Amino acid sequence: MASKSGTSALARRIRASVDHGRCVNVAPHTPQRFLSSAHLVIIGLRAGVSRTGVQNGCAGPCYDSGVTSQRAGVVVLLLVVAAFGCSRRVAEPTPAPSATTVSVPTTGGAYFTVAPVDLASVDYINPLGHMTTPFNALPQGRMYLVFRNPSETYPVFAPAEGTIVWINGPKPDYRIQIQVDATFTYFVDHVTLEPGLQQGGRVAAGQRIGAHSGITCCLDFGAMSTQVVAGYANRARYSPESMNADSPIRHFAEPLRSQLYAKVTRVSDGLDGRADYDRPGRLSGNWFLEGTPEAGSLLPENWPRQLAFAYSNTHPSRILVSIAGTLPIVNLCTVQDGAPDPATIGVGNGKIAYQLFQKDPPVSEGDGRGRLLGLMIVQMLDDASIRIEVFPGNAATTAEFTAAARIYTR
Repeated sequence: MASKSGTSALARRIRASVDHGRCVNVAPHTPQRFLSSAHLVIIGLRAGVSRTGVQNGCAGPCYDSGVTSQRAGVVVLLLVVAAFGCSRRVAEPTPAPSATTVSVPTTGGAYFTVAPVDLASVDYINPLGHMTTPFNALPQGRMYLVFRNPSETYPVFAPAEGTIVWINGPKPDYRIQIQVDATFTYFVDHVTLEPGLQQGGRVAAGQRIGAHSGITCCLDFGAMSTQVVAGYANRARYSPESMNADSPIRHFAEPLRSQLYAKVTRVSDGLDGRADYDRPGRLSGNWFLEGTPEAGSLLPENWPRQLAFAYSNTHPSRILVSIAGTLPIVNLCTVQDGAPDPATIGVGNGKIAYQLFQKDPPVSEGDGRGRLLGLMIVQMLDDASIRIEVFPGNAATTAEFTAAARIYTR
């Protein structure tokens, strides 16, 4: 458990990340990418955005009250500025990184023997479960290695040998996915490719496979294991990247494993984090607007239909409500003190009221709470459906459902 002073220091680091345009990570939930070049900084916008936002790798857009007209204006604006990279603060150069290699232990199931980047270049690591709205409203099944000097780019190395099974790009940078064996695959995202790499080719542990593109402030790093099956209530909605998401750090050999965990920003309840909060018959986890097709549920056209009752990936006691669209508040929200835990709410609890506050900063990292945005009431109708209504600007502690209520399903 982190000390109070340690928690405060973490909060300062996360706040600095937002203030300076450094990433507190955003990454798409599935291999299918949209606006993947939109690593942006949006400052002083008025079309429903209240503070700096950086997509795909940095602090995300923050919506005050995402009414339809505001969202449309923001989407147009995102498309206009999608070609611009994250803002960077001036940073002192660091020594040229090199691969860090250790021996594989005879036990422990470690796959990785090499750090994907020089660990001296990494300031901290955000664990599984990142969220921000509207682009990554559902908890993400990958980690983010946040660089100390985001103005620089860094060599990227293959942490384990394997076969390149997918190269996604240019977008304008690349994602490289490497299969180690029949059960385990990993990927790095937001890199420029080393010349000669191609799908189907082999890479060796420690081989340079590219460099961080510099478009984002961090390297996305994910792992998928067929021995890990997420507990989503409706598996038909999810890709293998979600269903088999694993913590990459736990697959490193020592001492790299301990060195990486030492940089993780989670303050309690284990350091890996998690992305699957669905619980049978309970409110917690991911929900989709009624009528959302199962196939393609995670594609961009269905992002506005997504909703999650989850928790901060760095402060897991902090309840978060992530609203990607459709409802009149589009935001990552925290709730009132003493609010019912979504993991305990079932059909028998009837109507539940949550006061919605702006998450501060507007990403799942940290435990800050900003201004009151409104009121949400929600009721589980059965194990797989909920009725929900949001009242922007309402400071009351409860309300009654109206004809504006919407139905969400698993």
